[in-house]
Amino acid sequence: MVGASLPHVIRNNSENEHYTRLLESLDSKPNPTPAEKELAELLTALIENFEEQHYALKRAMPRESLTELTTRCASSAVSIIPMRLPSAS
Repeated sequence: MVGASLPHVIRNNSENEHYTRLLESLDSKPNPTPAEKELAELLTALIENFEEQHYALKRAMPRESLTELTTRCASSAVSIIPMRLPSAS
């Protein structure tokens, strides 16, 4: 199932996509063998490591996050009702 070589550290998007497809194939098996379960665990670790290094999200302030969300959702800021804390009387 792995092919001619053993799994190794993922170095590029092509390898990441290949290992992701392989992991999906293993995950779809109704009764994986112990070796397939071990391989799936290894692939998961390799994929997570690669994606954390290459696709990590940057920390953003709440206002930046809201601006990005409204832009991507094609919503206007007016359509979002601001939450107000009750006044201390």
